[in-house]
Parts: sequence; structure tokens; C-alpha cells
Amino acid sequence: MRTLALLLLTATPAAAQIDVPRAFDLFDAYCRPAMQGEAALREVAKVPGPGGEQVFAATEDGSWVTFATGEGDFLVIGSYRYGADREMRECMVQQVGGIAGQEPVDPVEAAFLDLAPKGEGITMSGGKVMEQMPPVGHFAMMPKGHLNDRREYTLLGAMEPPEAMMQGSMGPGVFRLNAYAVIPQ
Repeated sequence: MRTLALLLLTATPAAAQIDVPRAFDLFDAYCRPAMQGEAALREVAKVPGPGGEQVFAATEDGSWVTFATGEGDFLVIGSYRYGADREMRECMVQQVGGIAGQEPVDPVEAAFLDLAPKGEGITMSGGKVMEQMPPVGHFAMMPKGHLNDRREYTLLGAMEPPEAMMQGSMGPGVFRLNAYAVIPQ
């Protein structure tokens, strides 16, 4: 029994951490083209994906197209929703492997702020938010719910087309970059 416990302890990655620079690299590789439209994304999100995945899926009428691929410990997902007068585009990069799940948020936030786009015409808003999760589901084990220390930032003017926005979202053991745009047709 002690041997099993020792093996489990040594199997835990000692230096597990969120790889913020890699997330930005994948965001630039996939989400920036995704905001240009489905055709631009199809130029970089090759089928089949790195893991043999189909990458793209669509409803029968073609009004909703999703994509899912990944590289290493990162998941890249998003969709296009086509309406009569507008198109909605979304893309997300999130590290889903190689982390312990409770890494402190302060160094992740510092790395995000260091790498976030800056310059003329770019505005960033957001910061720390303490959200209390209701005592439901797995949070029900905590009578008053769960306090979640999150950092949320929105950047406008950092992407093309101008309607696109970038979002950085982080918490203990979680980091994701999102892009959204609603394009009038």
C-alpha cells in the first residue's frame, strides 16, 4: 500500500503550470483566423486534425458549424452561427492537460497582462472578481457554495475585424483565451 501511495505521489507532475505563452501562440494561430471567417480558419485548421479528429461539424441546414482540434495539452474549439442578418463567430483556447488544477492565479494573471496586446486603439477592462458558486452539484458539499477567485479581462481593438473582441479568463488551475464577433450580413 505504501508503495502504491509513493508511486501516485511521484507520478504527480512537480512543476505543473499553466503555459500562458503557448495559449497565446495557439490563439494567434487559430482564433485570429477564426474571427476572419470560416474560410480563413479552414486554411489553418487542417482536416483531419493532429489527433485524427474530423475538426469541423455542421447542422444539416448549415446554420451552425463547430470546430474542435487541439495540440499537446491544449483544446481549441469554437463555432459559427449563421443567421438571416448576422453571423456569430467564437473561438476558445484552453489548456486541459499538464496542469494540477489548482495553480495560483496571480502568476497566470501577470503573464497574461505581460503578453496581452497593447497599443493605440486597444482598450482593456476587467480585473479580479470573487464569484460565489451556489451550493448545487459538486459545490453542494460546501454549505455556502464555493468562492471562486477569477480574473476576467476584455480587450477591444486588439483583433480584426473591428467587431471582434478578445477575452482572457483565469482562475486557480484555469486559463483560457476567447474571441467573439457578431458580424452584420
